[in-house]
Amino acid sequence: MAGLFTVLNKTFIPKYNPVVISFYEMGSGFIGITFLLIVTGGFSAGIPAPSAVDWMWLLVLGVACTAYAYVVSIDVMKVLSAYSVVLTINMEPIYGILMAFFIFKDSEYMSLGFYIGTLIILAAVFSYPLIIKMLNKRSAIVKEIGHF
Repeated sequence: MAGLFTVLNKTFIPKYNPVVISFYEMGSGFIGITFLLIVTGGFSAGIPAPSAVDWMWLLVLGVACTAYAYVVSIDVMKVLSAYSVVLTINMEPIYGILMAFFIFKDSEYMSLGFYIGTLIILAAVFSYPLIIKMLNKRSAIVKEIGHF
C-alpha cells in the first residue's frame, strides 16, 4: 500500500497541494479506523486509556513526526522521483540500526538470516539504478540501429 500511495502521490503532485493530498489520505485513514473501532467495539487488547500527558505526547508525535513529515515527503516528490522517496523511507530501519550502534556502542546479536536478508535488500536497492542505466543504454542502441 505504501508503494501505491507513493506512486499515486507522484501523479497528484502537479495538480494538488501536498497539504490537501495529506489531508484526504490521513482523513480517510482516520475515518476507516474509526469505523473499524465502532464495528469491532473498540480496543479489545486491554490497553489502558491514555492519560492527559500521553495525549499531549501523542499529539506532538502525530503532528510533528507524522503529519508534517508526510506532507514534506509528498512535497519533496516535486523534485525527487518516487523511487528515491521510497528508498529513503525503506532504508530508515538500517539508518536506525547504524545510529544505535554508533550512539550506544553496543551491537545486538542478529542471526545469520538477518545479515543475509539485509545484504539481499541492499543488493536489490543499489542494483536497481544500474539495471535501469543498462536498459536505457540498450534502448538507445536499439533506436540507433533502427535509424539505419
